[in-house]
Amino acid sequence: MKLMINMHNRQMIWNISFQVIVLLFLNTDVVSARRLLEERDEGTTTKSFTNNVPPPAELTEFVANHPWYRNLEDFDQELPFNPETHVPYFWHIHKSGGSTFKHVMTCLGRTQTRRMTQPDCNDNEKILHVCELEFGKVVNADASSPPGIDRLRKLGLVDQNIPDLVIDTSRVFEALSILNQRHKGRLFVILRDPVERAISKYYYTRIATWERNYKPEIANMTIQEYATSKFSFGNWIVRRLVHKMDPRYEVTRADLSLAKEVLRQKALILLTDRMEDAGIRMMQYFGWPFSGYQRWCINKFAVEEPINQNPHPIPARDSPEWAALRDQNILDVELYDYAVELYNLQGNFLTSLFGEFHVPEPIDPRSGVSQEGL
Repeated sequence: MKLMINMHNRQMIWNISFQVIVLLFLNTDVVSARRLLEERDEGTTTKSFTNNVPPPAELTEFVANHPWYRNLEDFDQELPFNPETHVPYFWHIHKSGGSTFKHVMTCLGRTQTRRMTQPDCNDNEKILHVCELEFGKVVNADASSPPGIDRLRKLGLVDQNIPDLVIDTSRVFEALSILNQRHKGRLFVILRDPVERAISKYYYTRIATWERNYKPEIANMTIQEYATSKFSFGNWIVRRLVHKMDPRYEVTRADLSLAKEVLRQKALILLTDRMEDAGIRMMQYFGWPFSGYQRWCINKFAVEEPINQNPHPIPARDSPEWAALRDQNILDVELYDYAVELYNLQGNFLTSLFGEFHVPEPIDPRSGVSQEGL
């Protein structure tokens, strides 16, 4: 069963710099193609022309046969989930509830990849191993930096059969090289309204002196000034999904079409404004056991007391500030609207496939109720 939504504006502009890379992917080895992609991001490949985007049927085939995208299993294929042949692959979009969602993964007993710097657990070691932290388990595996991704590919992360493994990466395209045809990824992503995300990033970047991307210049900018400044990287989600992060490359409606097709074909969609439902839907999709304690844990740390929060005002939707950020992220806004439609369709599909999901009553561990077997 395939979920289909009509793609709009079929004859859109296609960026030839990306087309050339597509042809290389289809006719050369992955390492050579990856090298060209890296060169493009470094600015050594700058030529840009235009052409027509492939029609939807060809776009679907392109994603299905792409040497990296095909390392992701289709959303609606090979179900129920089999941990011996598939690996949950979480696309962590910053300021979209990703840090909170890491806590959800811990509530669910998953073992997550994470950048680690502790003496007995760091991602410079020559072996991968599970580290027991105060709250949960992680693998000494950084899947969100180029050196970390290269390390995990060489060490064969997905072939080591680590129990309950979830790959957590912000570099959704590049990290596909960690996967292979023996162990495909099951992509899932939690999405936030792109304008709300941009507002959150604006306020967070002004104060986050501890972050590598802290920019003191933003502290004295208004939202409208920020929206048109070099610090506001528009359409970040589309760019990440089609690997077009060099700001010198214009992101086009053709890129939006490709991003839509990747989400439609490959991704389990979750939404930040339905966080508890996100945990429940994952249980349903991945077939993980779901206990009363786990439901309490998700509600506690993802709904009532979410971590890494930075309370701030949100401009009205009819305000100039909102309009400025919406214009800056218009393709992300369209992709998000499309993803919400997918979310609703996927809910109906999962219910038809697995039936109604039983949601247990939450059990507070402080209540004295035994958690044995939970």
